[in-house]
Amino acid sequence: AALWLWPHSPPRTKWLAVCWTLPIYAGLLIGQDDTFVLFWIALSARLMHRKWPMAAGVAMALAASKYHLIVLVALVIVAQKRWRMAAGAAIGGCALLALSFALAGPDWPWRYFAVLADPSLVIDVRHMPGLWGSFQQMRFGLQFQILAAIVVAAVVFRAARLDPSFERPMALALVGGILISVHVWLADCSLLLPAIMISVYDKSSSMRLPAALMMVLV
Repeated sequence: AALWLWPHSPPRTKWLAVCWTLPIYAGLLIGQDDTFVLFWIALSARLMHRKWPMAAGVAMALAASKYHLIVLVALVIVAQKRWRMAAGAAIGGCALLALSFALAGPDWPWRYFAVLADPSLVIDVRHMPGLWGSFQQMRFGLQFQILAAIVVAAVVFRAARLDPSFERPMALALVGGILISVHVWLADCSLLLPAIMISVYDKSSSMRLPAALMMVLV
């Protein structure tokens, strides 16, 4: 459904992408929710394409289960001054918070933080496919991670200012989110699919061949 909703990609590219991409296979195999997040992102992109920015913002808010991976999308919204989309995202976010308090009780933020702080949640950060895992292998400190996050955020913001479309900067923001996140696994790389499809479809892009290679399961 996510691939069907995603605008500006030919059907063959979409279905080859989902059949060949290892993160999609891994996510379905171990029951991760990244494909649901990909659905909400694709729905948001389609609604923006249809000129329904507030509804697109609500759809983007529903992707908040992976907020650490979509955080840079907020920079795209701000850089392009899409305030109606921002309003929709705020409405959706407030509704989700109200629902969380209603269903899980007033102490759920503290219980959630306790889960995040559990050391067993992260088995070995060096195996994570982001910059943080690479820096841990090279024994770089937190300051390098912060500097890298600032550089990635600046690139995303600049790209959003230069590109009038919403899908391409948003796809780049998802790539940036995977790079700077402290907690990211193989299945989370499913969110690279929008950028891969855009790059493969763009015949003038120098990233076309590398993007096609990223779709191959091996």
